[in-house]
Amino acid sequence: MSSIYLCNDFWYYQTYVPTTTGKKKVQRSLRTKGRSVALRRQKEFDNKLLREQIQFSSRQKYKDSVKEYLAHRTKLADNGQLSSHTVRSDKGSLKEFEKYLETLPKLVHLNEFDDSDRSLELLQGFVDYRREQKVSPNTIRRDLRHLSIMFTFYVRPPHRVLSQSPIAEFQLPRAQERTVLPDQASWLKLRTYLRSQVEKGEINLTENIIFVQIEAGCRISEVLKLKWSREDTDVSGSGDQWSVLEQGNSKLRIYCKRRERVVPIAKLGGLKKFFNSIQNGAEEGWVFPSPRTRKPLNISQFSRSFRSRLKRAKVTKEFSSHGVRHGFISFLVNSGLSSDQIGWIVGHSSAEITRIYSHPDTDSLSKILSKLK
Repeated sequence: MSSIYLCNDFWYYQTYVPTTTGKKKVQRSLRTKGRSVALRRQKEFDNKLLREQIQFSSRQKYKDSVKEYLAHRTKLADNGQLSSHTVRSDKGSLKEFEKYLETLPKLVHLNEFDDSDRSLELLQGFVDYRREQKVSPNTIRRDLRHLSIMFTFYVRPPHRVLSQSPIAEFQLPRAQERTVLPDQASWLKLRTYLRSQVEKGEINLTENIIFVQIEAGCRISEVLKLKWSREDTDVSGSGDQWSVLEQGNSKLRIYCKRRERVVPIAKLGGLKKFFNSIQNGAEEGWVFPSPRTRKPLNISQFSRSFRSRLKRAKVTKEFSSHGVRHGFISFLVNSGLSSDQIGWIVGHSSAEITRIYSHPDTDSLSKILSKLK
C-alpha cells in the first residue's frame, strides 16, 4: 500500500516492495507542490511497480502454475466449497491447454499472458488447435472459462502474478444451441421400448440406466452415481454430488448443484418394482456399476452405448442422453404440471430454467387454443 507525504512543500511517494530476502522501502520525489498532480503520479508509480513486481514474481512455467492452482481447487473441494466434478473439469480443460503449449517451440511462462499481444496469440492459437480436433464451440468456451478462473486466481492477492485476466478482452467462440432434442413421439417411442424390455426381462445395463432416467427425469450423472444406501460422506451442503435410494426403494434422494430433492417413485413407472428386481440382496454400493471396474460408468462411456440403444428402439431422430431429460420435462408440461411443480421434481432452481427445458408439442398447444372462444 503506497502513500504520499509533504516535505519542504514538495510531495513524496513511499511504499514497500517484496524482494527475495523480504521487503524493500521505495521512496521517490513526485516533483510537485500540487496534491492533485501528486495523486496522479502516485497512481503511475503504483502501476509501474506492480508491473515490475509481476515480472519479478511470475517467471514460473505454466505447468507449475497449474499444479499450484489445482492444489488450491482440490483443497476447496475437500472442504466442501467446490464440487469434485468442477475440479475434474478444471483438470481436463487445463490439461488440453497444456497439450497445446507443448506444440509450441519454447516454454511458456505465466507472465507472458500480461503482454496483450502475446496472450491474444496464445489464446487464438489454442482455439484454432481445438477446432482442428473437431471440438464443439461449447467445449472450447468451457475450456476458456476454466482458464479464465485460473488467470483470475493469479490476478488476486496474495499471488498477483498477473495484472489482469487475458481472457477478459478475448472474444469467446459463439455458443452452439442444443438443437438436437427429442420430439414427444420419439421420446414416447423410446419409453415404450424400454418398458417392454423391462417387462420381458431382456434389459441390459445401458437400458437399465436409460429406463430410470426416462421414468424419473434425472440427470444422467444422477443415475450413473446412484447408490443403494446413503454413506457418511453423502451430506447435503457438501461440494460433491450424490444420489441414493431410500425407504425400500420407494424414494430417490438426490443432491446435485448444491440442491437436495426427494423424488417419490413408489408409483412412478414401476420403478420401485424394477429396483427390487435388480437388487439381488445388495444393500450398499453402486446400483449400476461397470461389470469390469465395479465403479460408475463415466458419461462418455455411457454416451457411446446410448446411441446404439436408440437404433435398437428404432428411434430415427438422434439426440443425446441429456435430451431424455428434456423429453421428460416436456412430457410433464404437456400433462399440465406447472413450472414450479416440475422444478421440484427435476431439481431446477427457478421456473425460468424449466421453461428453457420445456418444449410443448403441437397437439397440446392445439388443446389449449381450442379453449379460447
